[in-house]
Amino acid sequence: MGWPLVLRRVSILLTVIQYELSYDKFQPNYKRLYHIASERRNSEGISYGEGVPYPAYDALKLEFPRVVTAAMFNNGNSQVAVLDPKDPDAISNKKFSEDIGIFFSDAQFFSAFQYNWLYGSPGF
Repeated sequence: MGWPLVLRRVSILLTVIQYELSYDKFQPNYKRLYHIASERRNSEGISYGEGVPYPAYDALKLEFPRVVTAAMFNNGNSQVAVLDPKDPDAISNKKFSEDIGIFFSDAQFFSAFQYNWLYGSPGF
């Protein structure tokens, strides 16, 4: 293996490390932010994906008292269930799927992440 190839591989490795160490640093409280991923096991092996099922959201806050807030977001191409306002613990039959690049979040998202708004506000 020649030196140019070694230097190219080291350069790529350093670029990946720099990216991983700089992720979310534009947020004022970036040292306190964590991203939770899911481990999925099937016959083909183990894979990792972003996010967790909705019940894990409440369990996280109950099991880890040091968690100040937990925020969820969901991008398009996913099924979204609308909660029944008469019974917040039950999921209604209203379900829809969006595949046009829209992101959904809960109100806690804007207490965990801070953005400059060009128009409007994070309040609901």
